[in-house]
Amino acid sequence: IDPVEFDDALSVGFAAAGEGLWGIHPVPNAFFQRFKLSTDLRYICGGFYGFTATRDPSLLVSLEDKEDFERSMLWYLRDGQVARLNWVSMRTTGYSGAGGMQETRTPERVDAAARELAARWPSLCSLNTKKKSKWAEVRLRDRRPQPEALA
Repeated sequence: IDPVEFDDALSVGFAAAGEGLWGIHPVPNAFFQRFKLSTDLRYICGGFYGFTATRDPSLLVSLEDKEDFERSMLWYLRDGQVARLNWVSMRTTGYSGAGGMQETRTPERVDAAARELAARWPSLCSLNTKKKSKWAEVRLRDRRPQPEALA
């Protein structure tokens, strides 16, 4: 992304989120990406996101694994939205080198974090262990009863 497009993405993200959380699409895959801004419950990947600083303790994440899912849901619950720029993503080799999260990340820890999130917020997410990989996943979807439309 060139610097002007990067600045534009930052401006759009902060404008769309107001004082809330915004982020980018988690994978650089043209099949899934669209030039669209989402404001419903979406996964905001931990590699690149923004928000207006707050001292609200209810927004602090408590998990070491799946903390980006936890952050997405905490901000969504507070604001009723998270903003995701679906046309912007990043390429990374985050788990390929020495050091970082992959030093302590295990399938058991990831599974425990995913199960905790699914138990804590069953109306916002579900556990997915059917993937062929050894890692447990979380699927986000707001299943809470929606208020009736005003007549």
